[in-house]
Amino acid sequence: MNNILPSSAFLFIRSIFDKIKKSKLVTLALLCILGQGLYILLPGLLGILIDKIFVKSAWNIQWLILFPSIWLASVVFNSFGRFYISSVIQDVRKKSKEMIFQHIIHLPNSVYVGRDAGEVEHLMQELSFNSRYFFGESFPFFIRMAVTLIVSILIVSYSSLELIFVFIGWAIVFIPISYFSARKSIKHVSASLLSSAQVSAATIEVIENHELIPAFGTESFETKRFDRILEQERGHYNRAQRKIDATDFFQRLLQIALPICIAVFLIYSEQLMKMTPGSIASIFSFTLILTTQIGDFGKGILGAMEISERIKVALNKLECPIDLQPAVKEKRNIEPTTWDIRFENVSFSYGKHHPALTNINLEIKENEKVGIIGYSGAGKTTLIKLLRGFYTPNSGQIYIGGHDLETISPWSLTQNIAEVSQAIPIFHRSIRENVTYGCLNVSDDEIWEILRRAQIADYVKQLPEGLDTVVGVRGQRLSGGEKARIGIARALMRQSKIIIFDEATAALDSESELLIQKGLEELVKGRTLIAIAHRLSTLRKMESIIVLDQGQIVATGTHDELVKQNGLYSRLWNTQVIL
Repeated sequence: MNNILPSSAFLFIRSIFDKIKKSKLVTLALLCILGQGLYILLPGLLGILIDKIFVKSAWNIQWLILFPSIWLASVVFNSFGRFYISSVIQDVRKKSKEMIFQHIIHLPNSVYVGRDAGEVEHLMQELSFNSRYFFGESFPFFIRMAVTLIVSILIVSYSSLELIFVFIGWAIVFIPISYFSARKSIKHVSASLLSSAQVSAATIEVIENHELIPAFGTESFETKRFDRILEQERGHYNRAQRKIDATDFFQRLLQIALPICIAVFLIYSEQLMKMTPGSIASIFSFTLILTTQIGDFGKGILGAMEISERIKVALNKLECPIDLQPAVKEKRNIEPTTWDIRFENVSFSYGKHHPALTNINLEIKENEKVGIIGYSGAGKTTLIKLLRGFYTPNSGQIYIGGHDLETISPWSLTQNIAEVSQAIPIFHRSIRENVTYGCLNVSDDEIWEILRRAQIADYVKQLPEGLDTVVGVRGQRLSGGEKARIGIARALMRQSKIIIFDEATAALDSESELLIQKGLEELVKGRTLIAIAHRLSTLRKMESIIVLDQGQIVATGTHDELVKQNGLYSRLWNTQVIL
């Protein structure tokens, strides 16, 4: 898998930029240019008015009207600019979250083993928020700064060409110092972002396991633990903010240098005697606006760098580690016409010191009913994960219909292999949506028939909203047995060629399990059934049973054959019969 998210903050922002309508961005830029350009003209216009009124006594009413008119025009353009900023921000919100969602939904399952849902959600929000901040604040800010500098040079050159060098000299000193001081202070932002992600992760973890806390009376323990995490976050944010505030204060001091330099220049040069009162008033009022506007350049640099740092950290944390990325296959477009399964010398391990399967050789014919048993940790679930393509073997090959699994279309695999595991994933959606998940154009009659065979139709009929009943987060409104039945119904709803039951009936009592098995017999006809179970009674009618022990196949046969021939299977059977 290639990471869908770009690898750097610049590329991430650029990818969003490419998705926004250029007409909106161009209009926004023009409105910023016009609004800021007219606003910066006001000091020059003020100087002209002073000279017209007090020096030349040649003023007229049009000059008085011109000043508020230009100011009004500036306000109008800036107001329309804010309207377009709001529109662009909403586009950025949508496009950024689409990109992030596309990335996280395609991450391999192995990535989420060490990722907390709260952390991932927080990082997603960070990327989206900082993207919006860039387009809503930084993008128009730097346009206004550019306009301010250009118009400033034009206005100053009108009053005094020599003063241009004062302004340029001040900018040459101010801009690099602002940049490097901001860059130095921003290094603490990474720690504050990661601390915030930990707070979100801790919050989601408590919500997801809330039933456990009152059951063990650990409210005080969890509160103290959360306080420690909050204290770490506060410390990181304080350190980051102190650096940022110190940088901002230093930049403010640099602002004052400009009017001081102008005053010194005018005092010790011959320009002061040649300048009109209007020109002097214009220069100083213009300097006041300029230092305020340009002085915010430091904040703009800080903001842009903080955005860049936060986006970079979030992208790095959401990136799929190289060792968890499945190898990129050139051709994965084969759709098998038959569904025989064959493992040839397959081995797999979780790291160097945790071998899971060793030299597995196995054949399962199309439409065969096969059971897999073994102690916990024997490799049963790993075998299924390899068959589904979630993991790639360290050595050996897996074939379906005579084709290497790595050449088969992923879509074909997902459509033709259905699985029900002991941990049934349930969406916070209706029963209808959970049962028909991944299927299109399913009638209610079909849904009720599947529910009947999964032994849960009567229960659903009693609910006030029936099939439209929302089952709660992770199906918390359902019992363990009810969730198992919903999971079984969902797997059977798809016309898959291969159905896998991985301890699917473990949450059911023996009577319910027997009823479901009777309903399944008809539904699994013409399909391959692979069932993993600790209850050997569940597997008695299987055509073949595979016995796994310490990652190896130690026996294969029918129930009667294994009871007579295999010591491990015989011991397991006798133990369960006694119990």
